Amino acid sequence: MKKKITTNRILSCLSMVALLLLPTSMKAQTRYELYVGGTQVTTDNAANITGAWLKSGSVAFDASSMTLTLTNVSIEAENDINGIRSGLNGLTIKFMGNNLIKTYYASGIYNDMNGGMTITGDSVKVETSQQSAIFTGYDSQLTISKCTVDAKGLWGLTGVVGNKNEKIAIEHATVYAYGNYGSISSLSAFILTGCQIKSPLSAEFNSDYHAVCYNGDIVMNRYVTIKPDKSAGIEATKAKDDIVAEAIYNTSGRRIDQMQRGINIVRTKKGSTRKIMVK
Repeated sequence: MKKKITTNRILSCLSMVALLLLPTSMKAQTRYELYVGGTQVTTDNAANITGAWLKSGSVAFDASSMTLTLTNVSIEAENDINGIRSGLNGLTIKFMGNNLIKTYYASGIYNDMNGGMTITGDSVKVETSQQSAIFTGYDSQLTISKCTVDAKGLWGLTGVVGNKNEKIAIEHATVYAYGNYGSISSLSAFILTGCQIKSPLSAEFNSDYHAVCYNGDIVMNRYVTIKPDKSAGIEATKAKDDIVAEAIYNTSGRRIDQMQRGINIVRTKKGSTRKIMVK
């Protein structure tokens, strides 16, 4: 009997050692509440997320910074699958280069309830046939910051119904939003920082309608265009002697909306020109 017990203990110890020596790929993987083209992001595929939905470009996820990076992608999600769907709170989606997301019966970018999402980087075009291009759920906030976004669908930028604490904030970004039934709608709050609605002229967010409205009606079947506020950029270039800039140029001589990193050439209202370095 003692010999049998000893043998069992040895076998048990050997099993534990074997488990510890298993390759990392055979150990349990972490699954994130994040899907791209219907593929769930995990520790195994995070460095290179692929699928039949990825027509070109690359997709990767860094869990330490909670950043999903898409570089020059063309994504086509079939049927009722979202282009990107996140249930994470604090996710940053960074688009590098020119990007395209196309869906059919689901949103191109879907920020789930209780989620916090920031879209940033260069540019992305989001198109959907039968849903909202970019959606944010109950008790959530989606922020579009310092990038260019073109969103087109039955709804452009939208929440659920408009009174469930669904917020969209746009910060120093260029946004084109088009919706057959509402270009920017069903939101409890719509916040613009360092940018403004350029068209339709005089359109604004109406809290009673929970949407961007023009002449008393929700804007639909046309683009709402939002661009960085030039005056905000110019006011930010006041020099120490309180001389206000009239125009700003980069070193190539191209006029820009606001100061950028590096050397900026500023023409003041008094006619003088000076170089200002922004770190």
